[in-house]
Amino acid sequence: TGAFTEKDLKILSVVARSGAMALDNATLHKRMEELTITDELTGIFNYRYFALKLKEEQRRAARYNLPLSLIMIDIDWFKKFNDTYGHEVGNIVLQNITMVVKKCIRDVDIFARYGGEEFVIILPQTPSYEVASIGERIRQSIETSTFGGSDGIPELSVTVSVGVSSYPENGKPNEELLSVVDQALYRAKGSGKNKVCVI
Repeated sequence: TGAFTEKDLKILSVVARSGAMALDNATLHKRMEELTITDELTGIFNYRYFALKLKEEQRRAARYNLPLSLIMIDIDWFKKFNDTYGHEVGNIVLQNITMVVKKCIRDVDIFARYGGEEFVIILPQTPSYEVASIGERIRQSIETSTFGGSDGIPELSVTVSVGVSSYPENGKPNEELLSVVDQALYRAKGSGKNKVCVI
């Protein structure tokens, strides 16, 4: 007759509930996975994921002799900024800087919060002659942006210091690349801030 019996309907009900539970579990698993690789405040990747992806990209660069670049960004005077305006405003600045940087990089680039007020970007297949101009574009975009200006938050301007490094110019694509970008950032901060340094 084509009609479902009461027994058929009970079986379908059990199957539907099982399917719904499986879907809920898959959604929950995906969300848990996102939480383990994502910085809660900014929504970008966290340091743990960055470290994993850096190793992968370093192996790929070495194996196929491809360029690989890093950009490290540090918000200038951030401690003083937090002391003056409070951590809540500081968090808003971190979130807004994240949005500005995202507009300056490609989807294939790996953008992560390195810690505190530092960010890092892995730029696969990006040679040294391109990475400095990308760093400068990020620096200028942040410098010309204003943050706040509503909800009782004053309109604020922020600057960043930027370090860049590239493989093969800065040695092997292993820990040296990270060490060199850190040195470049340190040099940018030590020579007046609000600039891009390449070693």
